[in-house]
Amino acid sequence: MCRRIPYLHRLHRNQGFSLIEVLVTLVLLGVGLLGAQQMHANALRQHRESQQQARADQLAAALAERLRGHAAMAQLPGGPYVLDARLDHAPSVPADCVSTPCLLPEQAAAHDIASWMQRVAQELPGARVQVCPDAQPLDAQGLPDWSCDGASTGPIRLLAIKLGWPTRHDAEMVRPGTVLLASTGAPP
Repeated sequence: MCRRIPYLHRLHRNQGFSLIEVLVTLVLLGVGLLGAQQMHANALRQHRESQQQARADQLAAALAERLRGHAAMAQLPGGPYVLDARLDHAPSVPADCVSTPCLLPEQAAAHDIASWMQRVAQELPGARVQVCPDAQPLDAQGLPDWSCDGASTGPIRLLAIKLGWPTRHDAEMVRPGTVLLASTGAPP
């Protein structure tokens, strides 16, 4: 007479994993891996955007130094430093200041701005550059604004240097990403 022990019978039935448990585990693992991949993609995008922001900040600071160096030309209302351009390709640098020194301040300023814009086009493809007198370079939300009011006049003229570039997910729209106010003169 062989008697079955109920406890051992239940233990024997619960060994191993069922197919449903394995499938649920695989689905959860897949969702976790997709989430990790998305987090990695976001980290790469943010790293690229922060690199572009750092480049734009450096380029704006470099132009501000050039404006201070050519303060007389930067003070002119319609001078070569007041510009609004979309840089889809690198502009050519005037050749008259490359091999020989520039004789006129206008030539030096034109060479200076063209070489700077060439650097911008190389480092921030598709960038938009705007340099203008602007007392309110930020909008009501505190974000950079492309409009210029031309209100910065007087003994110390402030020029707003605005740089924007297309992002990977929005290649058509160029939002200003860097605004720097550059002083072009000293107080009397």
